[in-house]
Amino acid sequence: MTDLNKIQAATATIITDGVSLEPSIQSSSTTGSEVALVVREAQKGQGIMTASIPVVIASDQSTLTVSGNKTNNAAAPGATNIGALVALANAAAPSWTEGNEVLLSTDLSGNLRVTASGTSAVNISQVGGASITLGQKTMANSFPVVIASDQSVLTTAGNLTNNTAAPAATNIGVLNARANAAVPSWTEGNQVLLSTDLTGNLRVTMASGTSQVVGNVASGVADSGNPVKIGAVGHTAQPTAVTDGQRVDIVADKVGRLVVTNMQVRDLKTHNFTSFASVAETTVLAAVASTFLDLTQIIITNTNVTKDADVDFRDSTGGTIRVTIHAPAMATVVVNFADILTQATVNNNWTAQSDTATPTLKITVLAIKNI
Repeated sequence: MTDLNKIQAATATIITDGVSLEPSIQSSSTTGSEVALVVREAQKGQGIMTASIPVVIASDQSTLTVSGNKTNNAAAPGATNIGALVALANAAAPSWTEGNEVLLSTDLSGNLRVTASGTSAVNISQVGGASITLGQKTMANSFPVVIASDQSVLTTAGNLTNNTAAPAATNIGVLNARANAAVPSWTEGNQVLLSTDLTGNLRVTMASGTSQVVGNVASGVADSGNPVKIGAVGHTAQPTAVTDGQRVDIVADKVGRLVVTNMQVRDLKTHNFTSFASVAETTVLAAVASTFLDLTQIIITNTNVTKDADVDFRDSTGGTIRVTIHAPAMATVVVNFADILTQATVNNNWTAQSDTATPTLKITVLAIKNI
C-alpha cells in the first residue's frame, strides 16, 4: 500500500471520448486512505504557452504534411504567413551537383543570380536603382557598354543620300588623308589614307589618256578667274602641214614670238586678174557659196596714153558702189585697205566698171574668205 504521506503532488492525462483531461492529485494532509484528486477539463482551441501541455514528436513519427490555408492567386498575404530563407549568399557563383535540391543563389548584396533562356522576355525597369527610360540621354545619365571582342562587322550608315540634301549638323566627319612632306610609299594591296603635302594639297597622278584639263569659263562667256595658259612650239623651219580639221600646234620663233599671217590663213586667201576695154560692168572676183569675199588690195593699170579712168567697184552685180578708184593714164594704182573692204552679202561677185573706154584696164583684186 502506498504511503500517501509521501505523495506531495501527481498529474496525469486522461483521454475520455476524444477529450483531453488533465487530473490533478493534490494533498496537504492525509486522513485514512483518502486522496484529494481534482480532475480539470483541458481547454479547447489555441492557448498561450504557459497554459498548454508540452509534447514531443515520436522518433519514428511518419511524415507530417505542412500546408497553408491559402490557394494561389486567391487572397492577399496575411500576418501568419510562414517566412523562409530560400537563397544562399555567395561572392562567387556556386557549383551544384546534378540532380540535388538546392537553394537559390545571390551575391553578397542580395541580387539574385539568374540565367535567361533564349526564349525568355525580361523587361528591365531599373539598373543600379536608377529607372530606365527611353530616348537619348547625356553621358552622365546613360549606361556604359562595351562591344564584344568577337563582334561581327557593324555597318555605319549616314542618313543622307548623294546629291539629295544639304549637309546637316549630324554628318559623320572623317580624317581621310595623311599629311607628309615627302611622297609616301605604300605596300601593294593595303588599305591606305589619301596623301597631302604639309599645306593640305592633295597628291594625285593623272592617268594617261583619260585626264582632261579645262578652263574655268566656256566660249561665249565673260572671262573670269585665272585662265589656263597656252604654249607654242618654237620652229626655225616650216613644220609639217596638217589636214583640214586636225589639231595643230601654235608656232613661235626661237624666243617665243608668235608667227602670224596677215589677216587670214594662206588657204583662205584668194585673188584674181581681169582686163577689159569697155564701160560695161565686169566681174573681177567670182562669188563663193556661203562665203564673204572681203577685199584687202586692188591694183589697177591704165594703158591709155591720154585718158584717165574712174573705176567703180560693187560687192554684187548691179549692186551698190563700194569704192571708186581714179586711174591716171599710163599709170598703175595700188590701193591697200587699212583693214578690209567687207562684202555685204555672201555668195556674190565683185565687179568693176570704168567711166570711159580705154584701150585696156588691167585689174587685180586680193581678198580673204570669211564666214
